[in-house]
Amino acid sequence: MAFQSTFPFEPNAGLADALAVLRALPVREGHWDEMRDASGVLREPWRRFFELLGEDGIADLDQDAASIARQIRDNDISYNVYADNGESRPRSLDLLPFLIDEAEWTGIERGVKQRAHLLNAIVADVYGQQTLLQRGLLPPALVFGHPGYLRAVKDYVPPGGQYLRLVAIDLARAPNGRWTVMAYRTEAPFGLGYALENRMIVASLFTDPFRTMRVSRLAASFSQLVATLAQLARATMRGARDEAPHIALSHPGRIAKPTSSTRSSRVILA
Repeated sequence: MAFQSTFPFEPNAGLADALAVLRALPVREGHWDEMRDASGVLREPWRRFFELLGEDGIADLDQDAASIARQIRDNDISYNVYADNGESRPRSLDLLPFLIDEAEWTGIERGVKQRAHLLNAIVADVYGQQTLLQRGLLPPALVFGHPGYLRAVKDYVPPGGQYLRLVAIDLARAPNGRWTVMAYRTEAPFGLGYALENRMIVASLFTDPFRTMRVSRLAASFSQLVATLAQLARATMRGARDEAPHIALSHPGRIAKPTSSTRSSRVILA
């Protein structure tokens, strides 16, 4: 299958010409322009990114996009569409990274932590004193009628009082540039695998910009996840708690007949 070019650059375009093309790309009405400010000038993270990418890197963007599609296919990075009888589809991945400067990310991080603490406090109250229910701040039908509510867990306090081990928040950018929370997720961390695959693929294509711009690494998040699970496991171990626990993440696996390429349904984390 022939690969169709995505980037409107001339084959021999220089850096200045390429940046001029980027500045002239139209923006859909009602959408925030992540790349340019109101005057059409590239925002600082993007200006720095393309300068570090250089003329050679810009000239190879089409080739890089084809490389991403090939790696997604070869690594079988897919997701199941249950509306289509569970058939898997290749995961889409944009070539260019989503750049957020450090100051803006600090604000997002502070807000996410605040929401995570709030969610944990709500769960603790629902399974504890139920003050929110008594004061009418939470509708009883919303809690007791929810299929995920576990009545047997009432008055149970987990180690450290931490009910939620994972909290994910879906964010969207409003047309005025402000971030809006779209959804909260506290279930299995299936999105972490996609995040890691995305970073590994994109970072391998833009090694110099990622290194020079000191892009935050994801390794610390995964290390913290494993450490949290290990701490929780030790708190519930019946034997010596100084031993290293064995932790496994079970998932349903692929809906397919067993073959040599079918992945195992158990992944050992630590």
